[in-house]
Amino acid sequence: MKKVIGYCRVSIEKKQTTENQKLFILDYAHSNKLTVDEIVEVSVSSRKNKKDRLIDATLEKLQDGDTLLVYALDRIGRSTIETLTIIEEIKNKGIKLSCLSRIILLLTKIIVIP
Repeated sequence: MKKVIGYCRVSIEKKQTTENQKLFILDYAHSNKLTVDEIVEVSVSSRKNKKDRLIDATLEKLQDGDTLLVYALDRIGRSTIETLTIIEEIKNKGIKLSCLSRIILLLTKIIVIP
């Protein structure tokens, strides 16, 4: 049976909770008739590595045809390069990635040179 896992991550520096992301994931799943098997909730410094952020452990639970639900792409990686690497890993494993936020957050600063 195909698994659906939600992944929520917040920064401890900003004293946030995963509650809003979790509710968004559950609402999306309900609206799309998906059963969420597990929600991984992580409150950790964004400076921590992938292991501490539990993204590696989360991906190890998923197989070809399974689905990973995230509120926004910036939740899975610390930088654009790391996020793209993780997305490539997800794609290569045949996992479906659903980014639920309609807002695309920039993971790097854009510098305009006059």
